[in-house]
Amino acid sequence: MTAMIKSRDNQIIEYSLCPMHEPPLVYRSASLFRDIFRENEGNIKAAMIIAGWDRVKGNQVYALPSNGVLVRQNCALGGSGSSYILGYVDKEWRSNMKREDCMEFMKTALSLAMARDYASGGLINIGVMETEKPMEKHIFTQQELL
Repeated sequence: MTAMIKSRDNQIIEYSLCPMHEPPLVYRSASLFRDIFRENEGNIKAAMIIAGWDRVKGNQVYALPSNGVLVRQNCALGGSGSSYILGYVDKEWRSNMKREDCMEFMKTALSLAMARDYASGGLINIGVMETEKPMEKHIFTQQELL
């Protein structure tokens, strides 16, 4: 379901930005997802986290639950294992972490969630976003983190 929504949103973003030839604003992209959720109220059983950087507002993270309420947050959690790590994230997350500290935080948080949530898969996918750089992808197996 989220893949279908993302595919549709990417098409809308590409179409609406063709004349400008600029990357989309993060809030604009998040708003398009919100509109899709609202148009399909009651039919979508998914939540999304939309995050990125743009020249207007810098780093941004938006949580979008299935009810279509878009909320900007400093840190957002989602997925079946997220409820297991809320306390850990509240205690350990802080803004402006160094890259290495952030990677360790993410690996620990995700491996804790995976250890408790048997619906989670065996891979941890982390995307590192830095100002005006392409996203850097990292993949770890749960065994690598034990």
